[in-house]
Amino acid sequence: MARGDVQIVNPSTRWFKWSGNEGILSYYDKVAKENVEVATPFTFLLLDTFTTIKGFNEDTKEGIYSNEVKDTTKQILNVKCGKEVIASGIYKDIKADVVAAGGGYCQSCYIAFKDDNGELAIGNIAMTGSSFGGGSHKPADKNMKEIEVGAWLAFTKANSAALLTKGVIIEGKDERLCINGVVKFYAPKFKLTEVSKETDTAAIALTQILKAYMAEYFKNAVVVEGEKVVAAQVEEAVAKTYGATTTELTETEKVFLTKSEPDDLPNNFGAELPGEKEFDPFDPNNDDDLPF
Repeated sequence: MARGDVQIVNPSTRWFKWSGNEGILSYYDKVAKENVEVATPFTFLLLDTFTTIKGFNEDTKEGIYSNEVKDTTKQILNVKCGKEVIASGIYKDIKADVVAAGGGYCQSCYIAFKDDNGELAIGNIAMTGSSFGGGSHKPADKNMKEIEVGAWLAFTKANSAALLTKGVIIEGKDERLCINGVVKFYAPKFKLTEVSKETDTAAIALTQILKAYMAEYFKNAVVVEGEKVVAAQVEEAVAKTYGATTTELTETEKVFLTKSEPDDLPNNFGAELPGEKEFDPFDPNNDDDLPF
């Protein structure tokens, strides 16, 4: 294998998930080939979050999954069921097809946690379904209104300013049983905790490792922002040509008027990822990107 053929490896050492049916946190042990329950309270430091798709198709009995993106309004999600691509596009455009197939929005949370040796390591928690949005609890007294039990989404909205300065504890399951049709499940309970300067410094170092990996990961990511740039420049070029403005055409604009095939467009258009803009799923302007 040549040096250039070396594949980048995700730095996460443990992939955690919340089981709403049982109300437990676990991770998959590749060696033992089994799920290992994680004792709670479980403490972690949030490093960064991304969006992906998770789910299960009842008809084919196969898992649904996708690549990870930072900005759901610009980056393409390629969603697969087993080995078959079932949807491809920005989230709002493919959301209906994804949900119909059995998939759903998932916030991929990269975290710092203490491993079995007490060392801080990079891990990942998939916040989806009951762990991401929580659910509705029906009180035993039918005269009482249903209670909305919040999970990760509600917790992060309430504590967005502190998420990257403090630690997060999963205390365990919320004892209020949630019901969605015939499905019953538990949402996790979260709370903040202070962290030492030493631990915070170690987490920052892990963040740099994660950022280096994600920079490589996104090098070949497909985005639609370039299409918007091209469309805007074509519109301006046409306006200048037909008298909407007296501004002289630039050389780039002349290209748009003489070459109609997409392959003829300059290579720099549509090839760049969004800048340093951080996707905030809790921004009111991004409500369409959430599964609710």
